[in-house]
Amino acid sequence: MEEAAAFSSYILIQTIDRGLAESFPLALAGAGDKTFNYSVSTLILPTKEPLLVTVGYFLFPLLSQDELKSLTQNQYLKLDNDELRKRIRFYLYHNEKLDANNESDKDNYIELVPTYLFLSKELANSFSEIFKFRSKNSNTFFDSHPSLKTNGTYAYSKFFSILVLESTNPAFFPMKLRYSHILNIEKPTEGEKVYILSSPYALVSPMLYKNTVQVAQICKVASKPSKKSFYGSRKGFIFLTNSSAKEGEEGSPVFNRELQVLGITLGNISPYSQDSTGFTVCLGTHYLIDLLLRAPDSQMSNDVWKILTSKYRPTSRTMSIKTLIPRIVKVMIGTTIGSGILLGAHGYILTNKHVVENKEGMKITIEINYHDGYELYVAELFEISHGNLDMALLKITQELSAKAKRLIKETEKFLDHSVDVRYLQGSKVYAVGYTFSEMKSLDFKSIATQGYVSKIIVYKNLPFLIATTCPVYNGFSGGAIISQEGYFLGLITYNFTHGQKGILNDMNFSYSSHIFKDMIDYLEVKNEKQIKELEIWNTNDGYIAKMANSQTIDYVPTFEFRSKL
Repeated sequence: MEEAAAFSSYILIQTIDRGLAESFPLALAGAGDKTFNYSVSTLILPTKEPLLVTVGYFLFPLLSQDELKSLTQNQYLKLDNDELRKRIRFYLYHNEKLDANNESDKDNYIELVPTYLFLSKELANSFSEIFKFRSKNSNTFFDSHPSLKTNGTYAYSKFFSILVLESTNPAFFPMKLRYSHILNIEKPTEGEKVYILSSPYALVSPMLYKNTVQVAQICKVASKPSKKSFYGSRKGFIFLTNSSAKEGEEGSPVFNRELQVLGITLGNISPYSQDSTGFTVCLGTHYLIDLLLRAPDSQMSNDVWKILTSKYRPTSRTMSIKTLIPRIVKVMIGTTIGSGILLGAHGYILTNKHVVENKEGMKITIEINYHDGYELYVAELFEISHGNLDMALLKITQELSAKAKRLIKETEKFLDHSVDVRYLQGSKVYAVGYTFSEMKSLDFKSIATQGYVSKIIVYKNLPFLIATTCPVYNGFSGGAIISQEGYFLGLITYNFTHGQKGILNDMNFSYSSHIFKDMIDYLEVKNEKQIKELEIWNTNDGYIAKMANSQTIDYVPTFEFRSKL
């Protein structure tokens, strides 16, 4: 998700108006209670002068009656920034190198200029019609509320007001923000998994809350005719996800699995007023673009069209997990059973040190399980770690069968190192390994479990450990973490172990595939001497040892709760 993070951040809203601050769901008082802060998430569009898009309901109390009338009639309002700055200001947080000591520094913020406020009648009417949230006295929301009042906002107004801001210093945006093909206007599908990159409670602590990944599911998609035609489609979409937006998550971009923006979050609805959780309402990209193109600013419209008409990100070619499972082999030494990764037709197998250590003189048997049978091979220990890394390399002493070589050929993309795991936080992954050691070969083959990448531990500027929620059991050591597209991401190494609760099977750690890149490259050219001389076999790093030891903790009493961060 790191690439997606370039298009997401949060906006700090600061006001001296206590009445306005009291209308925010959560506002924190500044120095001397003279200023009040709130934050919302934002989508950053990579136009020539980057545009920041978020919700705008909090501006309604600051608008005059004439401005409100113009907004409802034209569905857009060019904002008078000089007047607004007297009561409210906006700042974008841009420090990517978060530190607990400097996260509140003023240098981390760039002031924003609000330019347009949009409010769509047809969206509000469509929403109330589609989801049956109608006024008792009228069929549509705006029929019963012909004008907005300055002393507050109605429930629906926050769902359909979009605020556009520009930075006072657009030059700070990173070059990767210039990527195009991030917008997807195709109709989302119910049941589709999405990623919401939001910053709940970001004003409390950017270090803890900025760009938090939520994995959610689309629960309902509703479409209505739109005036604009995008790629032949004249329908816009509103959809619900099964997440429940927290304070500050309004305006969050919603990404699909290709990291294209499907829409932004607007707020929550729940079936009954007493429900504490419900569904998040999301405005589809189609409707969002429709609103932005209504502004009488030709430069902004041209920039938005350039994003829209750029080519979409190509969908990655995927390999099925079923096809890849035979690449994960069973390693048997006496009564010990573990897992290993078949690296290629040369017969090398990557596994963990603890699977094979202290087994000198014992026969190593490798079992390749196909969907219609299995093959047994004898292997020898080629190299083992003499340092802190829990890894070993085995070599099959026989030539692989034609069937095994065909398997390698059909799954040659498995070891493609073009995937950077730092972008995969929140992604669905699979863990493949062996367990149930008492079961015989024909009775029980490898097991594939499913979960998500929960954290990437970066060490010396490279991804080192991958934490996942895939259930992993005894015997999975030496198995593989595999992406949805079928790429090798990590070597399963250990579970988190709690002294009181035992092994937590759905909290585990794997060595990132980046660690083995040089080894795999040398295997391709059959350079065994270079493989044995790699530094990874003799790594004696105290921090690596500490990381390994920290996966096992003893029970300790709960520490005293601290009321402040």
